[in-house]
Amino acid sequence: MKYIEAVLYSDSVKLKTDRFIYPVCVRTAVSEKNITVITDRKFKIISKGENLNWGDSVRIKNLFKISDSLYKGNVILHAETTKPVLRLRKRIKDFIGRKIELTGSENGLSLALLTGSRDNLIRDDIVKFRKAGCAHLLALSGMHLGIISLFFYFLLKPLLGVRTALFAVNIINLSYLVVSGLSASLIRACILTAILSYAKARDIKIPLLRALFLTFIINVVISPHLADDLSFQYSYLALTGIVLYARPLYRIFLRFMPPLISAPLSCSVSAQLFTAPLSAYVFKEVFFSGIAASVLLTPLITVFMWSSLMGLFIPQTVIFSFIAAGLRGMNNFISSLIMNTASLFSVLPPLRINTVTFTLLIIFNLSVIIMLTAPSPGLKIFKRYR
Repeated sequence: MKYIEAVLYSDSVKLKTDRFIYPVCVRTAVSEKNITVITDRKFKIISKGENLNWGDSVRIKNLFKISDSLYKGNVILHAETTKPVLRLRKRIKDFIGRKIELTGSENGLSLALLTGSRDNLIRDDIVKFRKAGCAHLLALSGMHLGIISLFFYFLLKPLLGVRTALFAVNIINLSYLVVSGLSASLIRACILTAILSYAKARDIKIPLLRALFLTFIINVVISPHLADDLSFQYSYLALTGIVLYARPLYRIFLRFMPPLISAPLSCSVSAQLFTAPLSAYVFKEVFFSGIAASVLLTPLITVFMWSSLMGLFIPQTVIFSFIAAGLRGMNNFISSLIMNTASLFSVLPPLRINTVTFTLLIIFNLSVIIMLTAPSPGLKIFKRYR
């Protein structure tokens, strides 16, 4: 193969080294004899290069296969996107970056959580989050979309009413999805939020599990290539665990802990029940420290994102300078607290996975799921034969 021309269907992801992962949709393939073949295949390429954005056209040379969906090759920028929506996206990202920079606050974490760009984050900090078992807190997902949705919903509800506020929030969610690069977990979150918003606006009671199943069907129909994406699988597994078992776990934890700790802990544990086997299979290690780390970091990141959003709307004038200074100081303090917490939990060792530990992990998770699923029959049998 002489070269391949493709378009990025999502932003590139930087690896530990100077390499990037480029998610591409192939348009044409040119052979050594200059025979052009038109195709529409999607896969990911590992290559040295630069950070590229969704919609950029690239030319790929020296391509060879690593797995069914992963290749190595040389990716060269052929042309930046000219589509109006994608150019608007770039301008919005640049505006948010300039606005955060003008406030003088900690812009690396703010940019990562508001736009999905990790360019200003120190590599060691990203590694700390991964070793602490909470790398998902940096990877934009339904949690971040939920934080933004709640912020704008409670801000707009008194002004516009419930239905109009819900409509506006879904428009904002779509904008956030486009700006942050169409990640699989954000697509899932946007669809689910739209379904639940429609149900609330129409006074329709829909079970969350049914809404999640409908979200999955819509997601697979409109983006079938995401089904083999690891973030897609993690997203649905984690949310399924939360929907099914967060409430029973919350009632158990509430006997020993205050609600402020029981709520995030129940969500973290229920998500881990479903995602831990996948982590063990893919990465050969499981960071159980992430359960405690997520409990502490989730509220901190929520407050940090809300204060960062408020900073975007404060005018840079003398009158509002004291408010901007207060937000800047609070952001810098919370940012250092987040990084120090991640650093503290990153020193805890993970569980290394082999055949024995993987089997024990599956047995343990299934046992917990069974006990949470059917506590009442077991209790009745116990009372009957007591």
